[in-house]
Amino acid sequence: VSFPEIEKFDYLPSSNKQTPSAYLSIMEGCSKYCTFCVVPYTRGEEVNRRFDDILLEASLLSKKGTKELVLLGQNVNAYKSTKNNGDMVGLAELIRHISHINGIERIRHTTSHPIDFSDELIDEYRNPKLANNLHLPVQSGSDIILSKMKRKHTVLEFKRIIKKVREIRPDINLTSDFIVGYPGETDYDFQQTLDLIEDLKFSDAYSFIYSARPGTPASYETDGVKIETKIKRLKKLKDLVKKQSAE
Repeated sequence: VSFPEIEKFDYLPSSNKQTPSAYLSIMEGCSKYCTFCVVPYTRGEEVNRRFDDILLEASLLSKKGTKELVLLGQNVNAYKSTKNNGDMVGLAELIRHISHINGIERIRHTTSHPIDFSDELIDEYRNPKLANNLHLPVQSGSDIILSKMKRKHTVLEFKRIIKKVREIRPDINLTSDFIVGYPGETDYDFQQTLDLIEDLKFSDAYSFIYSARPGTPASYETDGVKIETKIKRLKKLKDLVKKQSAE
């Protein structure tokens, strides 16, 4: 009998280095299948590391001097596992348990997906040990493009998440990912992305021109957006984010 949630993390390198900040892998893979993304095909479906194994490594890192832990996963907030007593545990509860480990002063997590951003995780931003930043990729401010990307959420749903987080952390550093020039993106679609940025005031953003990844559903779509248009849109988006971050 094979248990991938056990075997997949058996060969992680041991934490021998004594550093103030350390990365801690808690899950791998993605089951969302966004049309532009290769992760589900290259990394496989979501596989979660055992809850107790994560806490054990976090404790060992703390004893070696680590003060900050960065919880890693391609879709980290989809994390789910079980405790020894059989109870289910998600990312929010995992963060709570890690924050109780002596010596751990700050916890970060990356990268998240909006559809897995639960109210429980939002409420965890009351935890003073959870770092005052949130990286939450949205990719586009157009519901039409989000639907084509199969992101499984709307712009309004994304805005509601940010609103709830900011009710707890008004000064949180918000960052995101954007793709410009996705197949079929019109001037109006792109303007909606700019409107979203204007509305939410991102501290920074990782922005990219769309390019097809072989084998992904989007790679079979006709890319009717001219490269010159993509370049102009990317510059406009980056200039807006830069202007906001300087304010």
